[in-house]
Amino acid sequence: MSTRSAIGYKAADGKVVTIYCHYDGYPKHVGKILKEFHSSDEALHTLINGSHIRNFDNDGTVVRFGDGTSMEVSDNEIEAIYGYDYLYLWSFAEQKWTCLSRDGFVKPDALMEINL
Repeated sequence: MSTRSAIGYKAADGKVVTIYCHYDGYPKHVGKILKEFHSSDEALHTLINGSHIRNFDNDGTVVRFGDGTSMEVSDNEIEAIYGYDYLYLWSFAEQKWTCLSRDGFVKPDALMEINL
């Protein structure tokens, strides 16, 4: 079973732009890899301007599948995380990643932030 995640950013208009990551989306893997190897505006743009991400190797290498660009645009974080276990958002202002997950047991439409 895959731990699916979405990786992207929140645009100035409030829309959330993401790309799909299929495997190992949990914070101890994808979160760690993003923080260690992909923590810049340029790195974010490289990630989201390609085809779907199959997984990240431990050295930060991105393994992709599919053709072309696979960006998705959602109205907000709740919509963006639908169908995923985790949502990773890059902050241009703070130059850091944030990890969000649904708190489905308490409030299905509430998000909780997970420390990376």
